Amino acid sequence: MLLVAAAVVLLGCFLPWVSVGGTSINGFDDGFVFDNEMYDAPGALAAFGVVLLLAFGITLLAAGRVLAIAIISVVASGLGLLVAFFYVAMCVDMADSLSLVGADVGIGVILQPIGALLAIAGSIVALVQRKPRQPTFQGYS
Repeated sequence: MLLVAAAVVLLGCFLPWVSVGGTSINGFDDGFVFDNEMYDAPGALAAFGVVLLLAFGITLLAAGRVLAIAIISVVASGLGLLVAFFYVAMCVDMADSLSLVGADVGIGVILQPIGALLAIAGSIVALVQRKPRQPTFQGYS
C-alpha cells in the first residue's frame, strides 16, 4: 500500500495544483505564494517524501514487516499528511486571491493528502501485521 501511496503523491506532483484561465501550475513550478511568503517548487519536498515511501515500502516487503521500519513509516506518513494539508491550504489561498481571474484548485494538490492517508493506512497495516517474533535459542537440553 505504501508503493501505491508513493505513486499517488508523485502523480499529484505533476498534475495541476492551481489553474488560472487556460494556464495551470503543478508542484514543480515556481511562484506559489502563501501568507506573503514565496515558495518555489513545493512539489520537490513531496518528491522526497515519495522516495521515503518507496524505501519504506520496499524494505517492509523485503524484510518482512520489521517493527522499527513500520513505526518510522507511521511517523513519516503523519508528517507527510501535515505537509499535504499545508499544500492544500497554500493552493486554496492562492486560488482565493486570484478568484477574480477565475483561479481553481487543481486535482494534483488534492491527491497529496489522499496519498498521505494511504501511506498512513499502509503503515498501520504493516505495523499490525508484522512478522511473528522468532524464538530465542535456549541451548541443547
